[in-house]
Amino acid sequence: MSAWLRREFGPANIEIGVIEGHARNLGVEEIVREATRKDWDAYLLSYWTAFAMQAYAVSDRLKRLRPNTPIVHGGVHASLVPEDALPHADYVVLGEGEITLAELLRALGGEGDPRRVRGIAYRENGSVRLTETRPLLENLDDTPFPAYDLLDLEPYFRQVGENIMHVVGGPRFPLYPSRGCPFDCAYCCSPAMWRRKVRWRSPAGVIAEMRRCIEEYGISSFHFWDDNSMLGGTWMEHFCRELLDSGLKTNWVALTRAETIIKHREILPLMRRAGCLGLEIGIESTSEKALEAMDKGQTLVEIEEALRLQRQAGLHALYTLMAFSPGEDLTSFWVQNRTMDRYFNGSRFPALYLGQFATTYPGTRFFREAPREGMVLARDWNDHHHDTVNFAPFSLLRDVPVRTRRILPWSGAAICLAAMFRIRYEVFDLEQPPSRLRRNLAGHWKRLRWFYRRCDGTKTIADLGEEMQRIFPIEDRFEGIRFCCVAALLLACLGLIKSANNPHSIRAIHRGVFLYYLANLFNPHYLKTLGRLGRRAFSPRTETGETRC
Repeated sequence: MSAWLRREFGPANIEIGVIEGHARNLGVEEIVREATRKDWDAYLLSYWTAFAMQAYAVSDRLKRLRPNTPIVHGGVHASLVPEDALPHADYVVLGEGEITLAELLRALGGEGDPRRVRGIAYRENGSVRLTETRPLLENLDDTPFPAYDLLDLEPYFRQVGENIMHVVGGPRFPLYPSRGCPFDCAYCCSPAMWRRKVRWRSPAGVIAEMRRCIEEYGISSFHFWDDNSMLGGTWMEHFCRELLDSGLKTNWVALTRAETIIKHREILPLMRRAGCLGLEIGIESTSEKALEAMDKGQTLVEIEEALRLQRQAGLHALYTLMAFSPGEDLTSFWVQNRTMDRYFNGSRFPALYLGQFATTYPGTRFFREAPREGMVLARDWNDHHHDTVNFAPFSLLRDVPVRTRRILPWSGAAICLAAMFRIRYEVFDLEQPPSRLRRNLAGHWKRLRWFYRRCDGTKTIADLGEEMQRIFPIEDRFEGIRFCCVAALLLACLGLIKSANNPHSIRAIHRGVFLYYLANLFNPHYLKTLGRLGRRAFSPRTETGETRC
């Protein structure tokens, strides 16, 4: 967006400052302090749903300090629920924002009426007004390369979390060869944002951006973040051939679907030669009921065939999962873990496959239907993130767990707690003081043992969550349900509990999984966790408990 504005206005005619609140882990006051060091003509905020509350707080503070400076919101969240953003903003740029934002800034500068700009929302007489819908860009090659010079890239290139390159490690740059997706998955914002239309950049344009990243920043790894990079099989073939002809040495991964891999199987070896390391498939669930409920439009047969084709071509099969989707229950958790182990595990020991949590993002069909499908556990927008348990399906809440061992094995309990770290269950946030982290660990050990003893085949998951809420000192009204759902997921995957409706015996795998974890003990994530638990001192900055964005 900044690069577009520079080109439209001319670098000499516009000054742009960027504050990276998320990447730099800045609090609201820190962002406001930086934003008010100069008298800017407008403040522009873009944010995910999970950061909406912080963005609103920043906007409200800026409006009090600079009441005459326009505040403009944009991005997916504000575009899909402008009525939620407008109490904190003067205007919202809806959807694809390049042309709209440039026109709005000109209008705010006196070159017209902002209310006549297509593709915005604003308030008038207490009501939300939407202007005429702006057509999508016809030529994506008209978009300039990102203005990375405005960013401090160091936080993005640290060897942690989402910044690390799949398979080979190291920093990576994002690339968007296309915009849009023709599918209509219930949980996805893309249909509402891009109107189910797909547009492509030229292969030459994408390669030129890759060359620039290599020459200016020395980084040759890339993650294609468009919705389905293999959807255009002919485009991918041309891209790979042109990339090979360019002589650039790159590593890259992309997102796609199982059926597109199958449809375009003949170009997989070419992709490998062009530097592709692997393709990430949104498996989401191996439960047919769940796949049908989310309107995924792919089958387990297609998934297995796509994984086989990737391996055959020398590619790494990558995936995403989405726990607590409608239709999932204790039996489906067990079956899914064994199925994923068969798909992916080359170790002699079984592993756990957990993924992210199903999230009710606004603007999606899942958001609208969630109250009928289960319990919405989100307290506010902060909880609408895939690392937070914000939804539990009735299919799970009404299931009745039965333990398969008289006493919870210590190895099983240890695996569950370690897995809660792994999936970043919120009470184990490593940014909190170590003393609180240790208390949470001890408290969850106690709750886990309590939960296992209560799995006697007489109470549902929902009943156990409500009982836990009464017995333990829990302030959050949803934490009992959250904990029982996470514990049920982990214990069911390990075979330590099963559904009372499942007449078949199952084999517990906790010992094997414990050995798997033991073999990976020196993973940097676990070493960091152990170091945090053992430290007595901690930074005063983290004692405040301030929500950071």
